Amino acid sequence: MVDEDLLTQNLSDGEGCPMKKIKQILCIICVLSLLTGCGGKQNKTEKKTYRQELSEEEMSNGHASFDIDDKFKVDADLTKPEVYKDGMKSYYMNQYKEKIKGTSKKFTDNPTVFNRTQKEMEKTLNRLIPGKLSWKKINRNYKNEPVIEGTYKSDDGDKYKMHIVWDTYNNVTGNSDTYFCPSFYMLGEKSDKEHISAVISGLQADIDDIKTDYTNMIEKNVGTYKKAVEELTGRKINDEYRMCSLNAKSAKIINDTQNIELKYNGKQYDLLAFYKDVDNLKFSDIDPGYQVKADEKPDKWAKTTSAGNDHLSSMYDTSVYLVFCEGKLEYIEADSFRETGSVYKNEQKIISPNKALKEVIKFYEKKLLVDEVKIKSIELQYAAYYTSDSSKTVKPVITPVWLVGVYDNEESIERIAYFCYDGYTGECYGNEIIPW
Repeated sequence: MVDEDLLTQNLSDGEGCPMKKIKQILCIICVLSLLTGCGGKQNKTEKKTYRQELSEEEMSNGHASFDIDDKFKVDADLTKPEVYKDGMKSYYMNQYKEKIKGTSKKFTDNPTVFNRTQKEMEKTLNRLIPGKLSWKKINRNYKNEPVIEGTYKSDDGDKYKMHIVWDTYNNVTGNSDTYFCPSFYMLGEKSDKEHISAVISGLQADIDDIKTDYTNMIEKNVGTYKKAVEELTGRKINDEYRMCSLNAKSAKIINDTQNIELKYNGKQYDLLAFYKDVDNLKFSDIDPGYQVKADEKPDKWAKTTSAGNDHLSSMYDTSVYLVFCEGKLEYIEADSFRETGSVYKNEQKIISPNKALKEVIKFYEKKLLVDEVKIKSIELQYAAYYTSDSSKTVKPVITPVWLVGVYDNEESIERIAYFCYDGYTGECYGNEIIPW
């Protein structure tokens, strides 16, 4: 507070220059006013900073977190530049084949799965669940999809059912003595299929941080599970994996976002998802699809994915799933295996992830956002696509792509969807793709 008596005294003082004293006093008042204002409450709110590019530091660290605008945010894991600094190859795709050939009867009498005999598979499964495997042959005469079933009985007395199916593509090869693309399923006899399906669906929900009482224990043994999956499938598995957990909290989110109406049974489930590996990158399980042009003709393998309208589905690899209930393994799924063939393109430069990010931003700029949109990942992966050669023949390939995973609460998506861009050019292969 300013002393009023002092001000009065100074104003009435006959000594010195009155105007000079008045100016001095006014300066004092101004300074005191400024000091008082600085110490008081600020009514203005701090202005948010928005941007539309990843910084070099964020890309090097492998994570970015910032606001594009009030409704559009980035909180994403990134593929580090060191992974692709020397460029990446792309490959023609081959079908995964069993080495044993012959009639359906001959094959199902002595089958292999991922080129592994019953004895070899039993040895591998023993690394996960000690027990005994036996086959039951069925559908020997169903030439297009020979099927066998098996039973696995653990040493603890638990029973598991197996279902294995192959394609023969008789309409492509002209015979039915070659067996492609094995699909392997193993389910506990008392397992709840609905809850297992729900936790797999949870991969597309925003529940990454939710854990069960068993999640940490499973993650501690992830190396053991990865080794067993590699042994089971005879295929290199990528070091990166996904975990998804189902408890009371995540069950509600999954129900709300996936529209599955799960009646939660109170048990805790964990999903461990492994990805096949191509040149140290994950082989994506998305399906960008491909529209055949008027002057193009699909080859014999590409034709098998067509619904007859010249739209080809991608020959993608699905992830390998292990599902645990209360920490105990209850379900294994290894489906739709493909193989890397000869080189389609040698090492070529990979575009910056910023180019992919800008394309996603352009997509959402056309929308009126009501709910928050969050970019969860910007990853370089290999994906199944198609190429047209000099003869205009369309062939399946495995090529690097930037995948931008976006979680959107809008009813139009309801799940984590992916935006797919060519890793070499940035060409868009598909928007809002939902993985299988």
